Amino acid sequence: MQDRLCLPFNLSRGKIMGILSSVGSFFGKIGRGVSAGWGQLLGIAKELTQRGLGFFGFFDYIFGLIGIRPKKKLYLRVVVLRDEGHSLKADLAGVSSIIDYAESIFLSQANIDIVPVDGRFMEIS
Repeated sequence: MQDRLCLPFNLSRGKIMGILSSVGSFFGKIGRGVSAGWGQLLGIAKELTQRGLGFFGFFDYIFGLIGIRPKKKLYLRVVVLRDEGHSLKADLAGVSSIIDYAESIFLSQANIDIVPVDGRFMEIS
């Protein structure tokens, strides 16, 4: 009589555990299916986004062939490092002149403005 629970119908503990196990397995399969489906949807969204951006690049290429070049922005930050003795690894004036030269080249050749990240080009670390 210890095998039986006080239920209105005749079920043993083994049968109840079997039912609970199958219910858990069912919901586990549903969870894995939903997870896999969600992963597929995210993969499709990523692929469409990447192809969409490539499609806009195609228009930029075509407009560039006929002479229409919209101005673009290139965000830049240069990090100048220090060595063990806390002296700078690069000359700040030299880095600044290279940034100015790059700005003029990018603007004249590709119509790209070089914009500092957070208001400054150089960060000393």
